[in-house]
Amino acid sequence: FVEARADDDFGLFSLDLMYSVNGGPEKTVALFDGRGSALKEVSAGHTFFLEELDIEPGDFVSYYARATDRNLAQQDRDVKSDLYFVQIRAFSKDFRAAQSQGGMGGGGAGADPRALSEAQREIVSGTFNVIRDRDGYTDEEYRENLVFLTLAQGRLREQVETLLRRMNSRVMAADPEFAAIGELLPQAAAAMSDAETELQGQDANGALPPEQRSLQFLQRAEEAYEEVMVSMGMGGGGGGGGGGSQAAEDLADLFELEL
Repeated sequence: FVEARADDDFGLFSLDLMYSVNGGPEKTVALFDGRGSALKEVSAGHTFFLEELDIEPGDFVSYYARATDRNLAQQDRDVKSDLYFVQIRAFSKDFRAAQSQGGMGGGGAGADPRALSEAQREIVSGTFNVIRDRDGYTDEEYRENLVFLTLAQGRLREQVETLLRRMNSRVMAADPEFAAIGELLPQAAAAMSDAETELQGQDANGALPPEQRSLQFLQRAEEAYEEVMVSMGMGGGGGGGGGGSQAAEDLADLFELEL
């Protein structure tokens, strides 16, 4: 359930919830239509029924609120909120993964394997904000913001590519369960490269779709990573884990190196 609130001294004419699945086409949920009787303050909500959205673990729903108000010149104006995310995770995986990681021991205990996707979400949000606030920027400020986003996207792509190279040399051949991660990370990096190209061309609107595709691939890779950690019994005590367990520990170390 999400709730949106908006207020305006001259009255609100509409309040909508805009959302998309994995960066796909935007859909609109009308929360308030006050063109017949505008209100100065509106609060309304909507419940997402995720089972109806054809999604799987690693996917995401992004959403923001859009209000239409009237300015001093009696002109209608759209105002947008920040962008928010709902990440789809496998049921009860948080509990199982926490149990398994609790018994890993060794260094790197505080590393978060989801830091890569968190960094990508920040890039997506930053690009969304640049698009939303474009009219408030000078041309120079707009270019500077896109240069910053380009550099951030490039650094994250390099991290993903480095992680992939190390995986290929150390753990990929150890167990077929690692294959899903090895297939998803190159797709994430390729989408990041596409986003960089658009940002370098000063096209924030063009960069947003590949940025969001990359986020989807990263989150699915992280879901696969956690499945490996659980299935390899990283939380189970006792010795004799064998090569698969050692490979899983190597994979965990590699993720921590890049975060």
